[in-house]
Amino acid sequence: MILKALICGVVIGGVLSFAGSFVPSRELSFGSLTFLQQLLVFWILASVTEEIIFRGLIQTYLSWHISGSVTIFRSQLTTAGLITATFFGLVHLALLSQGAATLQAITIVLVALILGIIAGYFRDKTGSLVAPIIVHSLFNITGSIVGSAI
Repeated sequence: MILKALICGVVIGGVLSFAGSFVPSRELSFGSLTFLQQLLVFWILASVTEEIIFRGLIQTYLSWHISGSVTIFRSQLTTAGLITATFFGLVHLALLSQGAATLQAITIVLVALILGIIAGYFRDKTGSLVAPIIVHSLFNITGSIVGSAI
């Protein structure tokens, strides 16, 4: 599953970043972070902490209280994972307060929803946070590289 997580993070991050590059956007203000600080904060720290909070705490809690699943693209997704992914996506609306354009924020919410579904799937399949963290980190890294190259 780790190899699948690696591939999924890179491919999905690249494809969605490329698709998102066609959406009108504004440069988001994150203060005066250096490139190294951005790398540490957005590529590593955000991925790890968001996965601990969303897949580790919220999805686990919901899975204790909500049963059921849905099959999407021949993959079994738990109801708890889908609810958590939706919440994860909606949390990214906070980017509006950082100066994101409305369509840009909606695109980021949808991309975060997709990432949340994928990370939730790996959480359910592995019972661990390692694969979701890998998917999330590589998704962010690839997205940043593709986004800056376009």
